[in-house]
Order: sequence, then C-alpha cells, then structure tokens
Amino acid sequence: MTRSELIELIRNDETSGVEFKRDDEYGLKPVQGAEATVLDHRRLQNYFAHVLGWSTPGDPESEEWITQLVNLDLAVGKRRRTAPTVNGVLLFGSDPKRLVPQSGIRAICYAGEEPDYATRADEDLRGPLVPLLDRGGALVEPGLVDQAWDFVRRNTTPAARLEGLRRVDRWEYPKSVIREAVTNALVHRDYSIAGTDIALTIYSNRLEVTSPGRLPNTVTPEGMRSGMRYARNQALVNVMRDYGYVDARGMGVRIKMIPGMREHNGTEPDLIEDEYRFTVRLWK
Repeated sequence: MTRSELIELIRNDETSGVEFKRDDEYGLKPVQGAEATVLDHRRLQNYFAHVLGWSTPGDPESEEWITQLVNLDLAVGKRRRTAPTVNGVLLFGSDPKRLVPQSGIRAICYAGEEPDYATRADEDLRGPLVPLLDRGGALVEPGLVDQAWDFVRRNTTPAARLEGLRRVDRWEYPKSVIREAVTNALVHRDYSIAGTDIALTIYSNRLEVTSPGRLPNTVTPEGMRSGMRYARNQALVNVMRDYGYVDARGMGVRIKMIPGMREHNGTEPDLIEDEYRFTVRLWK
C-alpha cells in the first residue's frame, strides 16, 4: 500500500485499525474516541478567515466545514463519523494534553548551571500550538510558542540601556531565536514517542530546548547549520508557517538562529543529537 492509499483509507474510515510505522504519518492518525468538536472552533475560524482569508461556513458540523478539515489533514472520516487527527488536536485542540498527553512543554528554571531539586520555576505548558488572534492580528490567547517565550521572559533578567531618551531592554536571549528553537521542537519532534514532553530548561549560563527522539531521515546537526531542509510533520509546518512561526524557506537554523546568536553575544547555538533526544543549547 502506498502512502497516498494509506491516507485515503484512513480518511474514509477512522476505525480502520491501521498502525503508523513512519513518524511523518503519525500526525495523520485519528484520535480514537474523539470527535471533531474537540477542535477549538474559534481558532479554526480565525485561521480560515483571518490567516488564510477564506470564506468559511458558520456551522462547525456542516459538510463544507468537515471537508475543509479533512483536506488539511486536521480530521478524517465523513460527516457524523469524523475524528480529529493528531495534527488537528496539536494545532487546534481545545485541550490537546488530554487527548495527546505528549503534546506539552515542561519548562524549568534552575538557579545554577546544573539540575537541582530546588528550582526557581517549574511549569507544565499546555494548549494548542497556534494562538487565537483578533481581527487585527493582535494576540488574544497564546499558543505554545508564545507561552514558552513568556516563561523565558519571566525567568530571565533583561539588561537596560538608553537610546537617546528611551530605555531599551536587552533580553538574555533574543526572542526571535527562542521562538525559532521552540517552534522547531514542536513541529519536528517525534510525537509517536509517548510519555515525555519537550523540555525547555533555563540554567544560570545557558538555555536548552530538548525534543524526544532522533532527527528524522538523514538530517544531521551539520546539515541543519548549512541550511538543510526537512519536515517530520509537514501539516504542522504548513500551518505554523501560515502564522509566521516557521521560516518560509525552511532554513530557520541557518537564517535565524545562528545569525541571531552571533549578533546577540558572539556565540552559535549548540545542536546536540544523541540516541534518544535532540537538544538546542543557547549560551547566555
């Protein structure tokens, strides 16, 4: 069976029992026992109407609405037998953690340079990947990327300087680099690995973002530095690109993270892969 045949089979019958062997297909798997109503209609309407500029039906149970969800791999099946996919829950779920327990971020801040029982902050960040925006594009409710930056902002100390008569805060880590590192972790992690979240860890001298699982296919840290493009979860990449979180050219490490850290403090991100995880390390 080809990949396209597999996807079509699942779209037509979410109870087919097909097991996903490739992690790039895991996101297409229906969430058993869940209905498409677990997706946040506000965020979906926001995405279709204000991000994509589409006209959308108001009724979330209409055939046209379901067709749009299925075409974007956010749901599978047909009307009255429609289940959200893992991708759909991750991006737009009202409570993703309940249905996909490995969907969150464990955020910890230590006082020193090594893990310790005493922490300055320890939070479980949960919710959909995408934010809820108003008609003008202003943030109403944050997604996971924005929650992660807010955690970093609250647990690091900016340095202030004057530019003319204006005070300017310079954060310990540049916002654009943090957002890129967290976004990459969220869209490229192996969600077939259950029981563990992405880790965002702040130490006194560095910050680390760690994803469960190895890099996909033939991707290497060296390849990422040179601009190698890859996508483990293409549907997640597509939607997050629409919101501006993912670089349109797919080379965020080379174009954003490395230049961003060089300009910030003259360092480069450490890209570290081992058998079970991949870590981006940023130096303070």
